Amino acid sequence: MNRGKYRHLVEIWQDIEGSETDELGNKILVPTKVGETLASTKSLVGSLIAGRPAGTKFEKTTCKFCWPYFNFPVVIAGVHYLMFRGKRFNIDYSLNDEFKDEELQVFCSEIN
Repeated sequence: MNRGKYRHLVEIWQDIEGSETDELGNKILVPTKVGETLASTKSLVGSLIAGRPAGTKFEKTTCKFCWPYFNFPVVIAGVHYLMFRGKRFNIDYSLNDEFKDEELQVFCSEIN
């Protein structure tokens, strides 16, 4: 495995119930960083919402982040999300290719 390809710092976040409550008595969720790792990044697909060739805008961009499996082996869609260069990426799914426990591939969506 080429470890030199992991050169981007990616943070793993999760919204955790805090000690404070809102006016209805519900616990307020607090964004909490639960880990970070060096990863490789790759943009995969963009969905067009408007535009001609000169004015193209993307509604949803899918990206793939990969990192060594044991750096952070479990990320859960709907629970965790990634922060990269000040942008939030919601996790769609993660893949441990062929169950080799070598590299975790995490497919995410950045919603603009």
